[in-house]
Amino acid sequence: MKNLFKVFSIIALVAVIGFTFFACDNGDKPEPEPNPQNQTPITTDENISDSLDDGGNENNDGDNGDVGGGDSGNEDIAVTFNSVTANGSSSQTTTQLTLTFSQAITGLSINDITLSGVSSVSKGTLSGSGSVYTLSISGFTAGGTLSVTVAKSGYAISGSTQSTTIYYYSDIAVTFNSVTANGSSSQTTTQLTLTFSQAITGLNANDITLSGVSGVSKGTLSNSGSVYTLSINGFTAGGTLNVTVAKSGYAISDSTLSTTIYYYSDIAVTFNSVTNNGNSTTTTTYLTLSFSQAITGLSASDITLSGVSGVSKGSFSGSGSSYTLYINGFTASGTLSVAVAKSGYAISGSPKSTTIYYMGKLTISGCPYSTSSNTANVHAVSGSVTSVSSYLSSASSAAGAGTITSQLVTWTGTKVPNGTFTIVVDILQNGELKYYKASGVSLNYGSGTVNWSSFSQFN
Repeated sequence: MKNLFKVFSIIALVAVIGFTFFACDNGDKPEPEPNPQNQTPITTDENISDSLDDGGNENNDGDNGDVGGGDSGNEDIAVTFNSVTANGSSSQTTTQLTLTFSQAITGLSINDITLSGVSSVSKGTLSGSGSVYTLSISGFTAGGTLSVTVAKSGYAISGSTQSTTIYYYSDIAVTFNSVTANGSSSQTTTQLTLTFSQAITGLNANDITLSGVSGVSKGTLSNSGSVYTLSINGFTAGGTLNVTVAKSGYAISDSTLSTTIYYYSDIAVTFNSVTNNGNSTTTTTYLTLSFSQAITGLSASDITLSGVSGVSKGSFSGSGSSYTLYINGFTASGTLSVAVAKSGYAISGSPKSTTIYYMGKLTISGCPYSTSSNTANVHAVSGSVTSVSSYLSSASSAAGAGTITSQLVTWTGTKVPNGTFTIVVDILQNGELKYYKASGVSLNYGSGTVNWSSFSQFN
């Protein structure tokens, strides 16, 4: 290029000289000698070449207009690429790289980053906070050592290539086979059953998303093999419920299935009362339960009895809002608690209580006057008995009265003893009444045991 400029310079110089001679030959008056001070010096081809750059443009570099070269533009900003790391593990595919520099790089984009070493790695979104950048990656089907190179115009990046290990984990293939729900048009759904082609290790309620019906809350998740049950509640209307399952490490096909769930508004019923047919002289044999209205399908299994040991439920029947439940099996009186719960009904006033009675018999073991041929009267007297006269004066007000047969005392009076008493037996022997007493005998609504050896004659 410089030689070309030299050629043009020589041609221009020859043209100027030729024009000067031509003017003189035409007889024009000689021009006055030019004043060197008013003339622009002729630039030689060497100066011309030195005043132009390689592109043929005038070179204005140098101080005070001097001809000469010099560096132009700003220097690149020095930055160090400190490190690159990757998430993931031998059981989890890498999804993100973290690039750390000595300072932020203005305008850094994914186009400034080159990935190599692992086939088919695709760059996703790049974001940064200060000097730390995160780059999402995907697309690869095998792990390995990934080289990350960063180059940005205006920056001199040292350590521009760093390496890290990325991981690829092949998810376990599972099929979500079905989802069903309990409940019906007359019973609210309380549970979902999810069935898969195989068990999913670590599956929990957080891995299950429910949609399509407002207000559905997840409860407890349990499983037996590949079948899982999930309790649900909280909704106030039925509908089609979408169930989506996603678990890290598993590729779940048909991951969203649907089922119909039901909401049934329970019928409000009041449990008004419970009574029984027993009293202080009669053992209870049945209970009577009264409600504000009839309860369809109510059965003995819907009734819970507690508070008295050994009570068993017998036959159950109802007429309108009143129901009868027979009971047996208990051997002591006490306060019986009766609770009623029926699906589809909101029963207020439950539980209720009632006192049931057991009219037990006193066993006087070893009593010689226990045959039907002997007439023996028995009284349970509160307090001590010191003489026949004191006994006779208190017999009419005794806590209990009865007769003894085969060592068993049957209470026949209107009172049934319950507590600690002096037991007095009077029996006619050879035309003479004999009186025997045993002190401190405990009776539970007539039930108790005392040995004849504890008795002593007191007349």
